[in-house]
Amino acid sequence: MSDFERDTVLRQVRQFGRMVAAILARVRESHDFTSGLESIREAGASGPGPGCPFLHRLDARSAAALLPTSVEREAYADFCTAEAEMCDGLGRRDAAALRERARALRETKGDVAR
Repeated sequence: MSDFERDTVLRQVRQFGRMVAAILARVRESHDFTSGLESIREAGASGPGPGCPFLHRLDARSAAALLPTSVEREAYADFCTAEAEMCDGLGRRDAAALRERARALRETKGDVAR
């Protein structure tokens, strides 16, 4: 990956992170977890790598393999944690699995060469 491509990816990942953080802040203030979950999932379409909806279909290890940098994996882990918070607010049982996924992603260290 060239320096230009890497910089572009990092910019996109940072923008995605800001979007997720803004959604979380809004939901924490409003307690509108239904709207928050919808917004988080919409934001996930522009998430790191192939996008969060696709990554969610894979086990955590396979998802991590598709995210070559630790920055991308951390952004996806933050996304999973935010989605878990929305699910908790709605009383959904899938929050624990999302938290476990985030933990597994964070344990994947280093950058993967492509």
